[in-house]
Amino acid sequence: MSPLFDRADNRKSPDKSGDKSPHSKWANTKVRVTMYLDLDVLNYFKERAAAANAAPYQTQTNSELRRIMERNDHGTSYSSLVNDDRFIAAIAERVQEHRKRR
Repeated sequence: MSPLFDRADNRKSPDKSGDKSPHSKWANTKVRVTMYLDLDVLNYFKERAAAANAAPYQTQTNSELRRIMERNDHGTSYSSLVNDDRFIAAIAERVQEHRKRR
């Protein structure tokens, strides 16, 4: 995977950690970004951060994104469901049950 940039000043820095994972040399380089999040997502992390001894919400958000990235499944767990006829049938059944209860 090739990033759009590898450091804010675009200079390569040697990986001194010995970790050979593709993202390791950028793991501790923080960059400022502007992005839009759903308000409920932001509030969720801010509420978690308000707990005693909790990490700041930006740190928690970064940690969750890193966990997903390091899982390295490229979304296959979700995309495989779209092609699973048993899963689709189960969802259709749940939708029908939900409509009956209304």
